[in-house]
Amino acid sequence: MKDNFLHTFLSAILKGRGEEFLVLQIFSGGASGALIGLDAERRLTLKKVWRAAPIGEIGGRLRFNAKKTNVVIAADVSRAYTAIVPLRASRPGREPVGSVELENLLAQAVGKVFNQCRGAAAKELGSDELHVMIARSRVLDFKIDGHRVVNPLGFTGEKIEAVLELTLTTREVVDGIQSFLKSPRPFFFTDVERSELMALERIARPPFGMVTMKDNQLSCIAAGNRHDPVLSRGIIPWQARGFRNAIQKSFGAPDGAAAQIYARYLSGEMSPRFKAYVKRILDPVAAEFFEHLRKLRIEGRIYLNSAAPVPFPVPVRRGGIRLEPIPLSAILGHFGLTIERPRWPMPDAEILEFIAPVIESYYDTSNPTINHWLRRHLNWLGTSL
Repeated sequence: MKDNFLHTFLSAILKGRGEEFLVLQIFSGGASGALIGLDAERRLTLKKVWRAAPIGEIGGRLRFNAKKTNVVIAADVSRAYTAIVPLRASRPGREPVGSVELENLLAQAVGKVFNQCRGAAAKELGSDELHVMIARSRVLDFKIDGHRVVNPLGFTGEKIEAVLELTLTTREVVDGIQSFLKSPRPFFFTDVERSELMALERIARPPFGMVTMKDNQLSCIAAGNRHDPVLSRGIIPWQARGFRNAIQKSFGAPDGAAAQIYARYLSGEMSPRFKAYVKRILDPVAAEFFEHLRKLRIEGRIYLNSAAPVPFPVPVRRGGIRLEPIPLSAILGHFGLTIERPRWPMPDAEILEFIAPVIESYYDTSNPTINHWLRRHLNWLGTSL
């Protein structure tokens, strides 16, 4: 039903015209940007892309229609932290849920958990608690006596449940966004890994996980199981550079030469004997990678979200780990979207990093009135954007 709503909604707003999205990815050390068009045929077009650079530098390069372009800010795990808090309350079953009762529930929940969430975010983001701010807040997944409802107001029942989602970032990131936009204007802020996980949840039944492999870090995020639907996440002490570093150490070669050897190994452009030698160098690094995954104890399959190639086939099963590639085509198909692949000259994982936040910004079905109550209480705490 929700998917039909999305399709109808998209068709209605796109009829006779297109939409444009500016996606700004913020990560440790800089930012990347992409200007994406969405036409009436529901085709996503990459109009322009800006690679890693200081956020202020990207802002100086951009040329877009500030009045018509939808701005989406997508921060990675080093710049955003999403806290998921289950809400549960018992109540008189005969009386329908009213607005005052629901707002009081949200106020009590925020009062109980906010300091804990801010402390956890400060630790993960490497910031002082005073510099941690809430970039986005919403309430999702309402249930009355175990039955899911879109809006609990007016329903009767003895138990009300929901999920409170708080996305936090640092004042440094907020200042960078304001400098980038140059003038006050609305924007959609999201945690990019959370956004990608939500896209995966539309085509894969939890539990499952996703690991994002970057040159300097490996992070994980997992959808919960039926007993505990709250996601888990963390940063793993491992990096994609480990494969090249192993070659560099073994041969005593500079980084550029090690990268060339690794690229030729992946493409098969070396003799069988030399390839077997390099494989013996890389196998222990791959084993270490799978051992880290095993320690995560993620239930179900794990999607490998990596723009960098790995020296083993994917999908693969190893040591109880089921590793699969990012199913970009399936995600696009689920939402009735298409892309012209030659116009997206990047790996599927990188495409998803740009597209998932766009999909989420359209697919946010959380109740605006209830979220307004939540933001009002967060504003009283002086911590919300």
